[in-house]
Amino acid sequence: MKVREAFEYDVGYQFKYAKSAARLHSPQRRLIERALRTLSDYIEDELGVDVVIREFMIKRWLVDFTVAVQKSLSETDSRFKEGWDSLQALIDSCRNGETVPQDEEQQSLKELGEIWTTYLWKHLDDMHASSTSAQVCLVSDGQHDLDMAQYVIGKRVWEDAWVEQYRGNALFHLETKLQLNVHALGLADDITSSMSRIIPIVQSSGTGKSRLAEE
Repeated sequence: MKVREAFEYDVGYQFKYAKSAARLHSPQRRLIERALRTLSDYIEDELGVDVVIREFMIKRWLVDFTVAVQKSLSETDSRFKEGWDSLQALIDSCRNGETVPQDEEQQSLKELGEIWTTYLWKHLDDMHASSTSAQVCLVSDGQHDLDMAQYVIGKRVWEDAWVEQYRGNALFHLETKLQLNVHALGLADDITSSMSRIIPIVQSSGTGKSRLAEE
């Protein structure tokens, strides 16, 4: 949802920026490309996802979509036609000096952002369907929300990642819990001393349970 909202906003923002800076004479694709670069920066700097997922989103998904956007301008029957036509209509109204009420323009920009965000998510679905070396698995509530993505990578990459410096404070918390358990056992009565000595580690697949246990 955060990625979707960010791109919808970026498309509208880039149009308003181009309008205020008198840059609407630039090719249409420049506006969408700038919105995609802004989205890439947001994913890189602010979106809290696993580094493998982040790398896939920036270096494969967004790059691949940018190439598709560039190619579409030379296609007679572009799949992005509605998006280009909507963008051109907004540009033409500004060039012609038409006075558009602010709320009306804002609604048009919102619709434009939704169109291009739908294209972006459809491209991800197409990548999933056609990919042979990588898979993108989506967990969606029906609104195309990107809640989780898993990028299937080679065995060597996983092995190299395993021996890298352990990051985060999960190990500190686990050690603290173990120390507290040992202390509690020393003070335990007959009832509590017979309880099982286990600490459940509840996480999703690929989030570090085995590495934490080894540490």
